[in-house]
Amino acid sequence: MDDYQFMMTIAVAVIAVFYFIRKAEKKAEEDDEEELQSSSTSSASNDIQTAQVSNRENEKPKAAMDNQDLLKTILTQLNCQYQAGEDDDYWFTYQGEHFNVSYDKDSFWVRIYDMQWFACSLDELENISYMQKAINLCNSRFCCTAYYYVDTDKKTFRVYSKCDFLLNEVFPAPEQYFQAWLTQFFRLKHEIVLQYDKERTKETINKESTKI
Repeated sequence: MDDYQFMMTIAVAVIAVFYFIRKAEKKAEEDDEEELQSSSTSSASNDIQTAQVSNRENEKPKAAMDNQDLLKTILTQLNCQYQAGEDDDYWFTYQGEHFNVSYDKDSFWVRIYDMQWFACSLDELENISYMQKAINLCNSRFCCTAYYYVDTDKKTFRVYSKCDFLLNEVFPAPEQYFQAWLTQFFRLKHEIVLQYDKERTKETINKESTKI
């Protein structure tokens, strides 16, 4: 074999090797593209499924009961004796305390009153002062609020408590939620009475010290 034939053989071999290498690279590129498309399709499918699940989770069930029926159900579950009032409200007794709960048929708003639980004559100025200080101090610590007012007709200083909140059947554990608000009334009253006694005791000590 002369030099020319040898060179031609080498050239053909090089071309063949280049051809097979290029073919292998093209096949690898096609495989990568198919894998990428498959991954993209799978990801899109997963996104659609996730969105569908999210939409289903975000769909809130519609309440089967309005607040009137819901309140009756809750009061029954709490073993409360109750009777309907005249203006979309119920009077009920819970743990020996008398309450009134009013509701709005067109919204979720509910208002509870802890009816009068302190009263004294307008002539008892010191007791009125103790109670006012106790109420002003404790109201900032609780969700419900105590109020005092003057009954000029009966010449009496009176105290009651009130709170406003939302209530609906689709809320988690509406009975426990309602009961938690009632518990706040008892805690508020307990703290006000303690503070009232502190104010009265402090004033008594001051008076005794001035006599000495």
